[in-house]
Amino acid sequence: MSRTDRVVDGITRMILDGELRAGDRLPVEKDLAAALDVSRGSLREGVRALEALGVLEARQGAGTYVTSLDPSLLVGPLGMVVELQAAGHALPVHEVRRTLETEAAGLAARRA
Repeated sequence: MSRTDRVVDGITRMILDGELRAGDRLPVEKDLAAALDVSRGSLREGVRALEALGVLEARQGAGTYVTSLDPSLLVGPLGMVVELQAAGHALPVHEVRRTLETEAAGLAARRA
């Protein structure tokens, strides 16, 4: 497992365990890197990956925050995968996306 993967897994675990919740600010870079036993560079790469997935949001001068974790926001990156697939390969991805979006919407409705 790469150090970047360790960051992604570590922050994801913190969210799943309730240590970090929607809207929470991440700990300062130095402390978080130490907690995850990675360099600051690896931490930044992992944070960028989670930003691309819609899990984190960096606010210039204010820190990095956990997003609302809205299911539609988190499923969005799958759309790009579908667009990049060749026409013959897109159907299975569409089926998975449809299933995930339906479940995510239902979960969000139950939690609202």
